[in-house]
Amino acid sequence: MKIKCTTFTLLLTLSIALFAGCASTHSIVTSSRALNENINEGVVYSLPKQLVKVVYRRIAIDSTEAAAKKKKAKEAVDSTTKAIGKKKKEAVALEKLIRNIDAQAANRAKLEAKLNLDLTKIKAEKLVLTKMLSDQTNVLSIATTEYALSLKSDSAFSEQLSITPEIPITDSVNTFYANVQHQKTSSDIIELRTKNGLLDGAIGHSEDKTGEVLASLAGGLVGLIQPSFLGVGSPKVFNLGIDVSGRTCQKKTATSITQIIDPSVDKDLEALNLRLRDGCIELEIEPDTTRTAQTAAIKKVINANGLIYRQPGIFTFKVKDLDTGTEIQSIRLSLAQGGQPGIITMPKGKFSKNEFDISFSNGALSKSRTVQPSEILGAAKILPNMFKEIFAIPTELIKLKVDYSTSEKELLGLKKVMLEAQVEIDKKQLELEDLAAVEK
Repeated sequence: MKIKCTTFTLLLTLSIALFAGCASTHSIVTSSRALNENINEGVVYSLPKQLVKVVYRRIAIDSTEAAAKKKKAKEAVDSTTKAIGKKKKEAVALEKLIRNIDAQAANRAKLEAKLNLDLTKIKAEKLVLTKMLSDQTNVLSIATTEYALSLKSDSAFSEQLSITPEIPITDSVNTFYANVQHQKTSSDIIELRTKNGLLDGAIGHSEDKTGEVLASLAGGLVGLIQPSFLGVGSPKVFNLGIDVSGRTCQKKTATSITQIIDPSVDKDLEALNLRLRDGCIELEIEPDTTRTAQTAAIKKVINANGLIYRQPGIFTFKVKDLDTGTEIQSIRLSLAQGGQPGIITMPKGKFSKNEFDISFSNGALSKSRTVQPSEILGAAKILPNMFKEIFAIPTELIKLKVDYSTSEKELLGLKKVMLEAQVEIDKKQLELEDLAAVEK
């Protein structure tokens, strides 16, 4: 009994110690900022950012070419509009056909599935055509304006400014090392994926093995766990059409400027505006106090309990006339570095198994799935499992006890027979001794 009490006290003390040690909110993966002077262990990843390509073009308009361009643009719009109308009719016909399928038909389910697949395909094609029509309509609008200008004056000019987001790239200022944080009492599996230096996905689980460890110890003592896709954005085109009469700034007759800039870098914008003076315009990127604060906050992060990411956000580009300082056009673009940063944690399981499935698209979070079972239930099962191990009698011990008990009974029976035989022997011996005495 004393041994059992000592064993229980030891297990209880061990339980409290392990419970206290395993109660952690640490993430399976942590991030530490990469410093230029150090090379550390871990998976290197960067936050995403996007550059933008600015194209300014000013050329003389030929009325004949402008008319041909307008005609071609109108034909493209008409053709796409017709194609969209055709897709709409096909979709309506299929929807009607699906509704009218005989409910008693033997192949109803198979036929309905096939028709729904065809309907989905038609709707997808219609969406593509709708996007194409939007771009073609914009081209037609510009062509119509240029043609009108060419009719108004023999010295008319076409003047356009386009801004196009580039493919997301790594932000070298915000680069981190991801490291797996393993504990002796947990079973951790983690798969980190990066693509072109940006986070692409993370799959893994962390299972607290405290219960199994305690049960094993107990048994041992007794028996001596896109936004949407940020790809290349559509060009945003400004058809300027500024009145050149009475201007101090003289525009060049013909010019073409193409430059890629980082909208967050002032020097890039200054260099671009020096060249845009040929068109008597300048580009201004509206300061965003929220984004400025977020950028400063990211720079302060040295260590993070999880993976760092940021979502896309809005940059506002304004085109201004150098002579008057007035705003001519403005456009809002969604760029990778413009949104709210965040830290996605992958907490270790406390007496349970936590599972994670996280996806990123060009460094921006696109999917996060977490499974966290009840920690209280997991903890509640630990002591019953321990006592089960403590008081469970192995089959071998049961067999040994039965065999021993059987053998002991057989031995007692044999001893009884031997004693009875000895008594009989003693009796016969006495009888012999009596007979010998009589004969004398």
